[in-house]
Amino acid sequence: MKDRRHFLPKLASMALLVAAESSLGNDIDPRLFTNIPVGTNILGVSYTRSEGSVAVDPSVALDVEAELDTFVMSYVHAFGLLGKSATISAALPYAELTLTGVVDGRSTSVSGGAMADPTFRLAVNVAGAPALTREAFASYRQKTIVGLNVEITAPLGDYDPEKVINFGANRWSIAPEI
Repeated sequence: MKDRRHFLPKLASMALLVAAESSLGNDIDPRLFTNIPVGTNILGVSYTRSEGSVAVDPSVALDVEAELDTFVMSYVHAFGLLGKSATISAALPYAELTLTGVVDGRSTSVSGGAMADPTFRLAVNVAGAPALTREAFASYRQKTIVGLNVEITAPLGDYDPEKVINFGANRWSIAPEI
């Protein structure tokens, strides 16, 4: 009986560590649950460039290089929900892709640009991080917070089933997080 009492907390700790490890890097918004004053509006513009070799199955006769430029326009609005801070946001991405390479011994190139699927998010702090005015926020010191988040990706990006490469996924996605 004594062994079981020590085993269950260890098992629970290991499960939490595995869950935390598998959830790292799922989102590129590291301050998603940071408290901001109620009524704050943020307009953001970002640009990302990725380039390099494309990894494909070695049995396929492909040697491909890719250049991907992504532009994202985003909007965040902070408000109070049941006395806690919350945000609602939208991100509208546009991507340009150029693929160059050798396919079956012939040089080839493909390029294009289009809208990718937009994302919409609601994030609410359920513990810590109260909804504060700008005046009250000035003297507030952040402590431990717990937040809930739901992100919805809508299938509104460019998608053509006849194309091999699409900027939209043609499917809804809902991702809840804690």
